[in-house]
Amino acid sequence: MSAELCAGCFRDGLETSADLWCTTCSEHVCKSCADVHKKLSSPHNIVKREIQNSQDFPKQTSLRESAANVHSSTEHCPFHSDKTLNLWCNEHDKIICYKCVQEEHSNCTSIISIEQAIIEVQEGTQILDLKKETLELMHNMEKIMGELNNALSESLTEKQKIKDKISEIRKQINSHLDYIEVKILSEVEETCKDYTQNTNETVCSMRHMYEDLTTWRHKIGSVRPHQIDSNIFRTLKFVKLETERQKAVVEDVQKKAITRKMEFRPSEEVINFPNLVHSMGILDVTDTVHTYFRSDSDRCISLLKSFSSSQLGEDMRVFRCCFIPNNRLLFCAFNENCLYSCKTDGSDVIVMYLDHQPLGVAMCDSKHAVVTFGSGIQLIDTQTMTVVKLITDDGNFWAVCTLGEKMWVRSQGWTLSNIDKDNGRIIKQIKTLFDPRDTFMNKYGDIFCSSNYGDKVYMVTSTGQQKEFYSSHDLKLPKGVAVDSKGNVYVAGYITYNIHKISSKGEGEVILSFEDGIKQPRGLSYNGETNELLVILDDGKTVHIYKTH
Repeated sequence: MSAELCAGCFRDGLETSADLWCTTCSEHVCKSCADVHKKLSSPHNIVKREIQNSQDFPKQTSLRESAANVHSSTEHCPFHSDKTLNLWCNEHDKIICYKCVQEEHSNCTSIISIEQAIIEVQEGTQILDLKKETLELMHNMEKIMGELNNALSESLTEKQKIKDKISEIRKQINSHLDYIEVKILSEVEETCKDYTQNTNETVCSMRHMYEDLTTWRHKIGSVRPHQIDSNIFRTLKFVKLETERQKAVVEDVQKKAITRKMEFRPSEEVINFPNLVHSMGILDVTDTVHTYFRSDSDRCISLLKSFSSSQLGEDMRVFRCCFIPNNRLLFCAFNENCLYSCKTDGSDVIVMYLDHQPLGVAMCDSKHAVVTFGSGIQLIDTQTMTVVKLITDDGNFWAVCTLGEKMWVRSQGWTLSNIDKDNGRIIKQIKTLFDPRDTFMNKYGDIFCSSNYGDKVYMVTSTGQQKEFYSSHDLKLPKGVAVDSKGNVYVAGYITYNIHKISSKGEGEVILSFEDGIKQPRGLSYNGETNELLVILDDGKTVHIYKTH
């Protein structure tokens, strides 16, 4: 490849002159490709540069044979056959080309290059998550096969009981009943035969799928993060797609899998007058559909990323957080006069030192966050991690939530205050029937609050009305609160080790529990653009990010 050519166009089979250089990708780009690079999440740095010698370019390596066999049909975009799939859209969870960005993904804010996606896989938990997902699916298959085999065994036992009963009746009647005896036995045998055949076929099909998953899991287990290249990345995505496909098949089997119960009822003629018997009985068959398990897809939530708060600093414990632009997070930590910003996998940590310990944090627009520190409120630029201004230093402020120009904070005990972000003036105060702990506002301006005392979640409407919103025997000492774009409320049960999802009507369910790794959940935050729920666990030592569906 000549250094005068655009690297991106060259991968698409085109030879386009390039006089620009992308320092992020370390490759030459033409003007059209440079425009796309600049629009990526975490925009790339484009500079003018003298044409380099060909040795400045990394040597192109051939695809590994195993990856090539899998991905030979997916190398080019299925919608734009002349374009290479070399971008990754986080919002749609799919590989796309440059033309897809212009036509279908122009509003997506989380488009990155394949190379950057590979780095995120290397530094993140996607391999572990995929291994966990395949293992869970294998366990589900084992349970389904076990239930079906047990049901088949019971059906065969019932069959024998029916045969014994028929034989007993047969001994009491005359030989001329041989014909109807054969008829009813034939019906029993045929019914059991069909059921046995269908069940065995289902179990056999599941066994083949189980073996495939075992093979894929073994191959995934041999992959180390530093070995990942674009081919293995595509292979992982292929396994992911195949896992999703098999999951759909398993869920379909769940819906259609039946256990069959047969019961024989002797006819009145047989009991009362054998010589007039025209039928030996009626075979009742009851098919029951069973729900064998509840998967992540049923719960509409799945783990995306996980990291320890020690990545922010040694022995660090965090308690409040919010999502900020460019796929980053902003944390408040215990006993620290600092704010901590990092990527959503815990890497690239930036520390912002303050004069006071931050007690609450919330985004207020696309660039700024508000931070409470007990006696005051500050406005922070999340891109430069600097203080823009002091909003007020007169009060006692803790939890904070925002919506557009509205900002509500817990000021003093048993009080919520609406603060003007421009001058710090108190616009309105509400004396609450509870002592607010954590707060989150929905798109209508309603505030949902946990309480420092008690086990209930409260709602303060945009008009100032207060009411008990939710309570459950499975929710003790609620702390973190968050609201998604559909109006569902999430609350963390600190003592009960669970996360509750509550509809706008106040109907709740436990969606994450101790079995899912939930222990002492404290803070919650929700990203409405990516539909991601952040949970601070282990009393501030661990951070999980979940995808909600």
